[in-house]
This record gives sequence, structure tokens and C-alpha cells, in this order.
Amino acid sequence: LYGVDVKRLDKGQLITVKGAPIEEDKVYKVATVDFLARGGDGYVELKSGKITWEGPLFRDVMREHLQEIEDFFRKR
Repeated sequence: LYGVDVKRLDKGQLITVKGAPIEEDKVYKVATVDFLARGGDGYVELKSGKITWEGPLFRDVMREHLQEIEDFFRKR
């Protein structure tokens, strides 16, 4: 596994992998939630890449979690 250090700059982002700048001609795998992969919050950098979906969607995980919280408080 590689650590990724993302720092916001005025004109884009500086991304390093293991302390080295990313290479434009190299392919990298990243993991994120579907919301960001689809360009949510204006984060469009990942939209042009190949997306492989594994696991549940973020909205479904959040819905289930919120339901569990609601159920917990109803039982009290």
C-alpha cells in the first residue's frame, strides 16, 4: 500500500506517492467513495479514469448508519 499526501495549492493540487511526484504517464490505483469518484464537491480529477466499483455505495452505508442511530434512540 502507498500513502498519498495531498496538499491544496492555489492552482490545483500537488500529489506525491511515497514522497515522489506522480508521473503523468504512470497508472495509479486509488480508493475513494463513489461520491468523489463521480466528481462530487467539484473533485473532477478522478472522473476521467477507469472506475471499478467494489463494495456498497457511500449513500447506502450512510443510510444504514443513520437508521441504526435512529433505532438506537427509539429504543431508549
